[in-house]
Amino acid sequence: MPKAIADLSRGGIAAAAFGPVLRRLRNEASHTQTTLSVASGVDRTFISQLERGIRQPSLAVFIDLARTLELDPARLMTLTLREMRDRRRS
Repeated sequence: MPKAIADLSRGGIAAAAFGPVLRRLRNEASHTQTTLSVASGVDRTFISQLERGIRQPSLAVFIDLARTLELDPARLMTLTLREMRDRRRS
């Protein structure tokens, strides 16, 4: 298994990396947590927890958020993996 994929099993690291990526992309798309929630069907409080690294999305939620943000889910994964790598270097 590639190291980057293996790292995803370490939930805390992945959640801490996904949160800032989601927040940045949401802001770039001019969404509030509420508008992203309505557009994606994901509860606003869950989006807040994702952005703070408290929770992790299921695959279905990950895909829904990516599509709502007009991203290929693979691109969202790449950005999250890059954030994980950058955090390890800091």
